[in-house]
Amino acid sequence: MTNNGYVAGAILLCIVLLLAAVYLPGLSDVLNTQDPGRSGWALLPGMSLAPFVIGQLIRAFQSKYAGTAEEGESES
Repeated sequence: MTNNGYVAGAILLCIVLLLAAVYLPGLSDVLNTQDPGRSGWALLPGMSLAPFVIGQLIRAFQSKYAGTAEEGESES
């Protein structure tokens, strides 16, 4: 996923904190969280990856059309 150890550590920490907020009895009572069930947990990865996928699509389109715009500018 990433070669940056800090990013990998931050992702792991976020996952642990999320699970603690839902399943740790004292913390879940204070935060008033509930188990989202299988369908909720299944939805979570898809929604989490949506910004990444959209960002990669935008990046791909920008790199594709950036080369076209540079070619058009050099002809003038």
